[in-house]
Order: sequence, then C-alpha cells, then structure tokens
Amino acid sequence: MKVTRRPRLTLCILAGGASRRFGYSKSRMTWRGQPILTHLLQSLAPLQPALRVVSLGGDASITPPPGVGALDRVILDPLPYAGPLHGIAHVLSELRREACAGNDATFVVFAAVDMPCVSAVYIRRLVDTLHRQPGCALAMGSWRTGPDAGRAEPLPSVWRLGAGEKLARRAAEANARSLQRLALRTETVSMALGYPSQADEFLNVNRPGDVRWILTL
Repeated sequence: MKVTRRPRLTLCILAGGASRRFGYSKSRMTWRGQPILTHLLQSLAPLQPALRVVSLGGDASITPPPGVGALDRVILDPLPYAGPLHGIAHVLSELRREACAGNDATFVVFAAVDMPCVSAVYIRRLVDTLHRQPGCALAMGSWRTGPDAGRAEPLPSVWRLGAGEKLARRAAEANARSLQRLALRTETVSMALGYPSQADEFLNVNRPGDVRWILTL
C-alpha cells in the first residue's frame, strides 16, 4: 500500500464580518471566560497547524481583538463586509504568494469565529476526505438526513492552497457570495453529516444572547 504524507495545515479563523446583529465585532466576544480567539486556538490545537492565521476587518488594525497575539499572522480583509467567500479568496491568495507557488500539499482550514463548538475531530475528517481526493480543491460537510438534508455546511471547510485559491477567486470574480453554491462544483468533495449527532458543532452566534443559550445545551 502506498503511504502518502499528511498535508501541511494552516488554520485560518474568519472574523472579518460586520456583526450587525451582535452589536460589535464577534472577534471580541468571550466564550467560557476567555477570548473567543483563545478558545478556538485551544479547541483546534490537536490539528497541529503549522501556521495560525486570523482574517479581520480593517478596523482591527486600530484596536486588535483580545487573543490575537497568540496567532502567527493577521490578514486584513480589504472587503470585510463582502461575505466569507471574498475573505477566503484573499487569504488563499496571500498565503499562495508567500509560498511562491500554488502548493497543493498545503491545506488551509477555514473556521468561523462565531462557531465555538466545532471540533478538531470533525475538521480532521474533512482534511482526510480532501486528502483522499487529489483532484478536488475543497472539502465541506453536507447533511444527508434531518431537517437540513441536502444542505451544505461550508464552514468549517478545508481548501488546497493552490487549486483552492483558483476556485475561490473565480467564484468571487463572478460575484458569487454564497459558499454553499460551491458544494455543487466538481472541484468540491462533500462529507456526509449525521443528524442529530453532529448538529451542535454547527451552532453559531448571531446575537449576544446566543452565547448564553448555547452554553446551556
């Protein structure tokens, strides 16, 4: 049996949204008594990423959010309110330039700052799913059963650095704002999600009260 080397991982936390319903940037919220960025870094530490990055809106250069000092790199999103697809495309472009080539041996894991319950175990399964499909550029989950059957879960997701940047850039240039539509592309591999066992991983925080509600589950 041919043994292939595990891909090099970069972890990027997306935190450049407007957070209008939350009232202030979600990158500044507290989860279980610590900054959300600190929580996510600790929760996803078993992935052992070689590089830890956060994508922030331009105002973060003035007042960086708590916990940002523990990350290796901050990438400011030039279009912070244009949706996560544009943010992903920009991050992949920046990382590819730094690598001096489209290095498909590097996988970039994108996690959302407002999804505090996602696990390293789930993301590792996504990484392995993409690793087994060398012709694909992106891996995301998709519900096979339950009330959201047929619906994709685009975050967290795993992208090949080179091929993923091309896919994201083409979609962004076509003014596509929805990450879910990428689930239909031939370059995307979907991993089946089980309901209700995995539902809690995809709970997201939209309003301050959601933090208290999720913590009671």
